[in-house]
This record gives sequence, C-alpha cells and structure tokens, in this order.
Amino acid sequence: MGRSARPLARPLAGRAARRSLRLPQLPDLQLPARDRGGPRLHSHPYCEIFIIRTGTGLFTVGDRQIEATAGQILVVPPNTPHKFTNVGPGPLETTDIHENGSFITEWLE
Repeated sequence: MGRSARPLARPLAGRAARRSLRLPQLPDLQLPARDRGGPRLHSHPYCEIFIIRTGTGLFTVGDRQIEATAGQILVVPPNTPHKFTNVGPGPLETTDIHENGSFITEWLE
C-alpha cells in the first residue's frame, strides 16, 4: 500500500499551490446528511486532494482512518487506496482536486 494521507495544518504553498491552480479537474461533491454513502475503495496514479468545505467525513486512506472536518485538507498520495463517507450530522461538501488532466480510477471494491 502507498503512504497514508495526513491532514495539512496550513494551506498549500509554493510549488504545490501553483501546480494545484493549473488543474482542470475541480469537482465539487455534496453528500446529504441522510446519505452516508461515498465512493467505494479506489486509487489513482496521481495525488488527490480533498478540501473539506462543510461537514465531517470519515476517510479511509491506505490502512488509516481519518475523520476530517470543515477547513481541513487531505492529500492522498498516488496509488493509495482510499474512500470516504459522510458521518453527519449535516451534509458533507468537498472540493476534490485530481492532479491530472483526466480521471483515472482503479476500483478496488
């Protein structure tokens, strides 16, 4: 398995921030409180960055489980299995940045 993600204590800066701003794939995801679902376990051959805008999500990243709340950023390294769910009580809203020009996903479950 790949390295585990960790919440960032500060905003992205320098090269990482410049690289992120050029990315064409910036999907927003909203999971209502009643919907505890989320994507199944999967991986990408590039980093995925999650910006938690509102709510609380439980992220499985490699062999770690991370509870992330509004204002936090998670960076999932390339080829690291990950998934997440909304743990409520309100909706979970994220912006997901894929460091690639197109989506490449390997579904693992």
